[in-house]
Amino acid sequence: MNFIEFKKDILEEYKKYFPNSLCEVYIFRGFGKMLSINFRLAADATECASGIIGNDCFYVSFTADLPNNYKELDNLPNNIVMECGARSYRVKPENKYLYCNYKKVPFRKVSGDPEKVLKAIKLFIYRFHHSFMLDYYNNNLLECDHELVRVKGYRLEV
Repeated sequence: MNFIEFKKDILEEYKKYFPNSLCEVYIFRGFGKMLSINFRLAADATECASGIIGNDCFYVSFTADLPNNYKELDNLPNNIVMECGARSYRVKPENKYLYCNYKKVPFRKVSGDPEKVLKAIKLFIYRFHHSFMLDYYNNNLLECDHELVRVKGYRLEV
């Protein structure tokens, strides 16, 4: 499986649960190459506070190192180590003096071939959607996030 197929599978899975939201899957080139995945509730920055995509309700990011000579059409390595740097979303605060709290959705680092990593990410998307929508129906989201979910028309049943 190459990067383009891997990306397509993740985007399709994310769109099943969040069809009007942004999912970014790309190769980051810095001091090396890295596979990076970010999930957003907003479709773009205009749906976020102050027009800043970093103000989105979701804080979800995955990363995996890739060989420096990796090209998008090459097969992904069979020894990918996918880590989750952030796996939470905003909820109403328990303390009235705070702006918000963050609810984490479990994800363990996964190592293996691209199919195994893809399966773990798909399971995470399902769990994340389920947890997020339960908080939506229980009115645990901030008002701005609750309204965005309502406008987008997301439902728990998928």
